[in-house]
Amino acid sequence: MKLTWRNLNYTVKIKQTREQIKATGQKEVSLQVLKGCTGYALPGQALFIMGASGAGKTSLLNALSDRVALARGSKIEGEILIND
Repeated sequence: MKLTWRNLNYTVKIKQTREQIKATGQKEVSLQVLKGCTGYALPGQALFIMGASGAGKTSLLNALSDRVALARGSKIEGEILIND
């Protein structure tokens, strides 16, 4: 099976600390974890996902495997296709 993902975006809302609330006046801010990720995985071939700590590798795998709990304010956009 071929897995393809195009323009995958994942955004979450995070709570601010008291100091941040005083500075910005906002209780929550949006954080874009995945920004326009595109790629594919072919059958019978190894796929390596590499990147620095905090780059979103686990978030990408969770989004591709539909293991993301869409809590309030979080959203996933883009296409995930199986066998095109």
